[in-house]
Amino acid sequence: MQAWKDRLEQYGMRLNVKKTEYVECGEQTPGTIFVDDAELPKASAFKYLGSRISADGSTLVEAEYRANAAWSKWRQVTGVMCDRKVPLKLKSKIYRTVVRPVALYGAECWPTTLKHEQTLHTMEMRMLRWTQGLTRLDRVRNDDVRAMFGVAPIVAKMREARLRWYGHVLRSDDNSVAKSAMNIIVEGAERVYSKCFSVYLCRRCHLSLPPSIVYSDQVVTLHSNVFCWFIMYLTQQALLRTL
Repeated sequence: MQAWKDRLEQYGMRLNVKKTEYVECGEQTPGTIFVDDAELPKASAFKYLGSRISADGSTLVEAEYRANAAWSKWRQVTGVMCDRKVPLKLKSKIYRTVVRPVALYGAECWPTTLKHEQTLHTMEMRMLRWTQGLTRLDRVRNDDVRAMFGVAPIVAKMREARLRWYGHVLRSDDNSVAKSAMNIIVEGAERVYSKCFSVYLCRRCHLSLPPSIVYSDQVVTLHSNVFCWFIMYLTQQALLRTL
């Protein structure tokens, strides 16, 4: 850090030590960092290029941050969203174009878990219910509330963004950074990766997605058994819906 600061000064730039902090990802080690005999504070989360990085490697803090940012944006338009004279169609359009994109910023790159989905789902339903003036005492189902506004579940929109990004990665050059990450093999973690990916594929690829979306050489080659089971499951469910 001291060498970096000295290098910046050679080109006429200065490092503000008072505003500088650092985060250590993974296993925490004792000690600290000094710059000009000043100790830098150690943070548990750090914002870098618009995304928050947690010391434990989790992106849940980023999902919570995006939810809070969406709430801030929603409060800016409460004069319209909570006005009963404003048509519901206009409120829906404002939510879909102003509020929801803030919550989903960068979500296509999250290693999502159920906690991420629950955070965004809770945020969305509270916004829609407050906009419509509904409470839990009214006993209106979440699906009915979304049908009033004509909006898809925010979790489904997040999966849509992830699949869109996945398509961009597959079509990118083989030497691109995004695509090279698909071929990374961590020594000693092959079995863990295979198991996690299999569970991820079975849980994330829902019936609303056409099978052609998940057709991928990487998926078929690495996890052919899981993929075949998933296709058989889709076929069975499609037959049941025709009965």
